[in-house]
Amino acid sequence: MTKPTDRPWDAGEPYPWRGHVLRHLGLVLNFDEDTLVTTMPIGPHVLTADSHLLLGALGLLVDLPAGVLSIQSIRPDWTVTFDVDCHLNAQPVHGDELTSVARIVRKGRNNVITETRVTDGSGEPIGQALVTFTRLPRTEGMNAVPPSGSRNALVDPVPPAGRSNIDDYMGFRIDRASGTLSFEPGRAVANALGAIQGGVTISAMSSAAASVASDKLGKTATSRDIHVYYTGLGTTGPYQVRTEILRDTEDDALVRCELVDTGAEERLLALGTVSTRAT
Repeated sequence: MTKPTDRPWDAGEPYPWRGHVLRHLGLVLNFDEDTLVTTMPIGPHVLTADSHLLLGALGLLVDLPAGVLSIQSIRPDWTVTFDVDCHLNAQPVHGDELTSVARIVRKGRNNVITETRVTDGSGEPIGQALVTFTRLPRTEGMNAVPPSGSRNALVDPVPPAGRSNIDDYMGFRIDRASGTLSFEPGRAVANALGAIQGGVTISAMSSAAASVASDKLGKTATSRDIHVYYTGLGTTGPYQVRTEILRDTEDDALVRCELVDTGAEERLLALGTVSTRAT
């Protein structure tokens, strides 16, 4: 359970607030006409041992800008994430930072769809994502997002030892015996409403899938692709990702993931499939 002192959404702190994983990543958002360009520093905290980007880091990088862009496009209404389709390319990343470019591909009465493409410091394509949002009337308690037409640096100070691995920062705990991943609600992982931030869901499922796939294949596996449907808001916790291997070969596995709020009568929060491959 969250402590009263760790509920910045109730205290009215601007989102994402100090200590959030998005600030840990050092995102910088720049509006460029109809697109939102976001940069993120590259480092060991977002990379695998062989210098590939973590799928969870890609999810965190694309989720916030897509949400900000969608909300700005239909103000004063609001959006909530319906589903995310996110894919990593096969090559290692190069350079000092990643750049994502998000744009609106559909703006309708009931939904908004964004497309995001991510490149590394050498300009090579690293990943891409489609995000579908459900359009809702704005209500009280919905915190503001960064304004359009401005540069927004979401950067917390970097510790002397460098940024810690994002899974550790978000408090992910993997139980290999049960094939589950658990974490607590709080400042590092919540969205503006106090529920789980969408990119955190992607990251949790990606890490859980990679863990069970590694055990199944008998060799280190990484997550490459994910499709997530968001079904509910989790605000109680602890949260748990539960996995099931749907298909496997010698070098890859397809993993079903469900995210539940164990403190709210096992409420289903998200359902997804993750493709993994041995490295």
